[in-house]
Amino acid sequence: PVPSSVLSDGPDKFFDDFLIRGLRMSELVCGEDFAFGKDRKGDINWLRKKAGKSGVGLKIAKPLKVSSLKISSSSIRSLILNGDVKKAAKLLGRNYSFSGMPFKDRGIGTKMGFPTVNLKVDAAKLLPKGIYASLISDGKCIYPSVTSIGTRPTFLGSGAVIPETHILGFNGKWKKVKTKVILLKKIRDEKKFKNIEDIKKHIAEDVKKAGKFFGRGDGIN
Repeated sequence: PVPSSVLSDGPDKFFDDFLIRGLRMSELVCGEDFAFGKDRKGDINWLRKKAGKSGVGLKIAKPLKVSSLKISSSSIRSLILNGDVKKAAKLLGRNYSFSGMPFKDRGIGTKMGFPTVNLKVDAAKLLPKGIYASLISDGKCIYPSVTSIGTRPTFLGSGAVIPETHILGFNGKWKKVKTKVILLKKIRDEKKFKNIEDIKKHIAEDVKKAGKFFGRGDGIN
């Protein structure tokens, strides 16, 4: 690991003490937007000069792009938070997913006829608000589903962002095992509804849209 004292110093100290003397670096490969040292002063222009003086080889890799979008953690994070999980999947090379343990809540979904699997997810995980066509897995089987991620404004929840997944055509009881949810496509934004009947109507529409996404007719049976 890099000593924190070295990282807090200027780029010269990091380059000379850690990379050259410590690691005996002979060549450095980095991206064109790479920078290090205090206040990120060790940028590409600085590196070109420093590497030339030190006799260190420097290779600058061009950024990878997909459909004109640069593949970077910031780009992927922005797409996920905006709910564009389909485009984020192109940059990730896979569909965005999260895992957690199921927990029993107030059972509002069950009372409305749409039972859900509610998950406790690590606080550091990105949870984009909205309603999504999704897949859910218990580690053995994968099921088509519709997932709602939000604060449940209609029911005056705690304010915590909670993912709730309704499994299409599933009548069994979900086991308390580590569960994975894979987001495939956003259906709509989270909304606050006037009453229970209003939200039941919209959930039925969400389930129908998710069902069509998976090619299951009306998506309910």
